[in-house]
Amino acid sequence: RVVLEQNKLKFCCIGHSGSKGYVPICDYDGGPLPEAEIREARRKLIEQNNTPGADTGCTGCHFLQERDWEKERKSQALFDAVYVANFSICNLSCRYCFVYLREFTEVSNVVGYPLLPVFEQLVQEGRLAQGGYIEWGGGEPTIVPGFGEIMRMLMRLNYRQQIHTSSVKFSPELEEGLRNGLVRVVTSVDAGTR
Repeated sequence: RVVLEQNKLKFCCIGHSGSKGYVPICDYDGGPLPEAEIREARRKLIEQNNTPGADTGCTGCHFLQERDWEKERKSQALFDAVYVANFSICNLSCRYCFVYLREFTEVSNVVGYPLLPVFEQLVQEGRLAQGGYIEWGGGEPTIVPGFGEIMRMLMRLNYRQQIHTSSVKFSPELEEGLRNGLVRVVTSVDAGTR
């Protein structure tokens, strides 16, 4: 998997082991994906994770498993899953949300690098496995520039997606994805204010 983060690529989006945080791949702010750098970072992480007694970015994570991944992989694509979190814009100000809590910092309400060229590269160059999975989070995806076009492209190619959304803004692409069974939606039902 890859996490398309603001200014970075990461292997995962699960913070664990106290203050260890996320496992970075490399700096990235849009443009062609640095495939050689990604493959080298993955090779190093696998090597570290297979070194007895090594404390790696993955040490302590409950998702870390010992398996023969090369034999089990169904695809030689660079990624099986993509988590989109390079934005933090939102059309609400929910008191419990990380965007609201950091509204006076430089990282809130960010519209990151354009996502459409990234997904076009992933799909056209076969870097995202057929039947792969895309998860959207980080803010309100339906207001991210290019969201509708990316959704239509991914649905046309039968990619499964999960969208974390407030469900306040109607999205025809989201409705279509729900109807055709390729999209799941996660919506908070908490109040936006006290």
